[in-house]
Amino acid sequence: MVVVRVYKTSEFLAKSNGVNLVNHLKHVSEICKYIEGKHPKELEIIALLHDIGKIYPTFQKRLKSDVYPDDFTNLFPDIPHNIVSVFCFDKKELTQKYEVQLKPAITAIFFHHWREEMTSLLTTNEKIKVFAEKIVENKDVFNEILNDFGEELGIRGILKLDMILLENIRLGASIIDLDILMPPYKMKLSVPRHLSGYKEISNIINQSGLLKYSDHFASYIEDSGNNLSKEMIIAASSWHTDDREQIVLKEMKAKGIKDSEIWQKQKLNSIDNTILVANTGAGKTYFAYMWAKNRRLVFTLPLRSAVNALYARTAALFSRDKESVGLLHSDADIESRHHNENLSGFNIDVARHLAYPNIVTTGDQIFPAALQYPGYDKIYSILKNSALVVDEVQAYNPQAAAIVVKLLKDVSAIGGKFLLMTATLPPHIRTEIESLVEEKNIIDIYPEVFIRIRKHKLSIKLSCLEDSVSEFVKIASKGKRVLVIANTVKRATKIYKKIIDISRNKPEVGKIHLLHSRFTAHDRRAKEKAIEEIFPNNSEPKSGIFITTQIVEASLDISADYLYTDIAPMDSLIQRFGRILRYIRSEYSYEGDPNIIIHVERKGKKADFKISNAEVYPEEIVLKTLDTLLEIQGKSKEDLISEKQIDFTKALDESIKGKLVEKVYSNIENTSYIKNFKEALSILESGWMSDRKRDAQRIFRDINSVTVIPSNKLCEAINAIKSLIESNELTWINFKEKVLSIYAITIPQGKRRKSISKLERYITKNFDNPSNRLYRYCEGIYVYEEAFYDDLLGLVEK
Repeated sequence: MVVVRVYKTSEFLAKSNGVNLVNHLKHVSEICKYIEGKHPKELEIIALLHDIGKIYPTFQKRLKSDVYPDDFTNLFPDIPHNIVSVFCFDKKELTQKYEVQLKPAITAIFFHHWREEMTSLLTTNEKIKVFAEKIVENKDVFNEILNDFGEELGIRGILKLDMILLENIRLGASIIDLDILMPPYKMKLSVPRHLSGYKEISNIINQSGLLKYSDHFASYIEDSGNNLSKEMIIAASSWHTDDREQIVLKEMKAKGIKDSEIWQKQKLNSIDNTILVANTGAGKTYFAYMWAKNRRLVFTLPLRSAVNALYARTAALFSRDKESVGLLHSDADIESRHHNENLSGFNIDVARHLAYPNIVTTGDQIFPAALQYPGYDKIYSILKNSALVVDEVQAYNPQAAAIVVKLLKDVSAIGGKFLLMTATLPPHIRTEIESLVEEKNIIDIYPEVFIRIRKHKLSIKLSCLEDSVSEFVKIASKGKRVLVIANTVKRATKIYKKIIDISRNKPEVGKIHLLHSRFTAHDRRAKEKAIEEIFPNNSEPKSGIFITTQIVEASLDISADYLYTDIAPMDSLIQRFGRILRYIRSEYSYEGDPNIIIHVERKGKKADFKISNAEVYPEEIVLKTLDTLLEIQGKSKEDLISEKQIDFTKALDESIKGKLVEKVYSNIENTSYIKNFKEALSILESGWMSDRKRDAQRIFRDINSVTVIPSNKLCEAINAIKSLIESNELTWINFKEKVLSIYAITIPQGKRRKSISKLERYITKNFDNPSNRLYRYCEGIYVYEEAFYDDLLGLVEK
């Protein structure tokens, strides 16, 4: 069938929002042109080719373009456009004119999108053969279109059908038989690291990743309805910033810190791979900023609440006259899960924030890339050109910690640099990564910077945390600040309600606050601000009670006078201790009654000792923590059973806290904790790869999170969306600020699947002709019908 008509390049769409293909290709190529580093011109050319397959009839029909008549479009099988692109340029001309390396280029183009069906399209011939036959039958039409695009894009003679590849497909070859690309499952960093082909694989990963990055940032700009200006392009491509060291030193001096007290500058030996062990409140974050210098900074933390606090701090320092700090949360995805060409709201956010020179993120946005799911190369290419900071690695479970270790090894291998810093570094993690770090860059400041500081006197009680509520109230009534940390949201909420009940008509107790992970972002910000006012990091006398969970271990910059806590692993406990008398950094010896009370709740009455209030932690590690603490006083679990409470005679010396962690995590080779860590790392090092990013994130988190709107907030959320539409202000940023931050909470999905339903369902019910944009913004958000929201308690399940 011959179609007689004149095609205009301006008629071909790249996106359903009306962006035409020529402009999109130019946008992506411009970003590639300005990316800093040693990236040859070939990346610009690859960018001009990567989406040329969008001229394919079925793709244009999906975007509701009328460039082709229906009877012509219906001749063609539905093939992903990125596969079509590979058949649309002259390989010989490309290598001669631009010195492009073919296999890396074709790999980058072919895999810049990933669909589940692509594995079968790679290895089988049936559907691809029909595609090739129909393209060849209509070659004059497509060559004419490609020639016009070549003229428009400034690459004359490059864009034409590759008849050799098409004929091979028609004769029965599969794409993989053509040996023109490297499939993702062969791009393993672990296995070939010491082989001759490793450098080529590393280059392919970098090139493929940078293409994805450029494509996604251009899509973010286009989705926002903005023109891609040169200023935007340079901002997205320039990953360097002002020298952070000078900015940090200026702030430290403004806070009255003397030059002689700035250990960060004294200990900073180089900007290469570094390990820093320092206690909570010592100023590790300042060290991280100074270590990053003017490089792009990717700062990871395990907890979302900690990321919020660090984001605010980083933005205050480095975003004075322009926005330059990106924030990524665990409710955002690095790769699009969609089968269309538009980014969801969460993905728009990611594309935007990955362009900043300062990125603050939860670990689950970065570390699952070590499982090498399709699309991981974008993260690796960013890390190769960045300064990666990993804070509080001990907070991850054994499998997640193994994934972190694997990523650090990979990033180091491709030329990236990392700083691993923590208050407590377990020996099994140190053993795996210290070979990547020069000896001079392994820094432990405990022995010299914090010598002769004793501010934490312990007491271990054999009772549940709730039993001490009357003590909390009594101490707060005396003008003291009491921090209460429970290991579960349920227990924290129960204690809060009990404190409220018994402290009625007792204004001397001060303010009482509850904070955990199941508050909305809007409420959490307000609560964090209020808590920091009552619990400032100074000696100002104030009274109050703050009940929380382990989210406080690496987040708020607060100081309390007393801590009551559930028992936890030693590294977690030391993080919690760090919130007591946090402002004290010089020689000091606390002489009062115990100011840290650790509650151990025993399960059952059998001879073996079981702990019931450390349910979220490995029991064997918690038991060894208890033994280690009791040994300081020359006591045992049997003594605790008989005495019920053991008070320490002296406050702990800060300099020994690191050794306490080492003791807990030494000689535990036969525990399930270490077995899980080593087994996971061994599997990763053998070259195992995840088929999907969602699976990789689930493995890393060991949990499947879901973002929900409680049932009693649904009407308010719907009205907020209507207001945005009526005022013509429905953008992702506004949707996130006016809807998600106020009404949505991210929780573990667990067994809640039957109790939640998609928000899109309610959009269809409540809106006439809702836009595709609104549906995209609502994707991944659910309504939790069996829960309600309380401003004081957070999400409450019925």
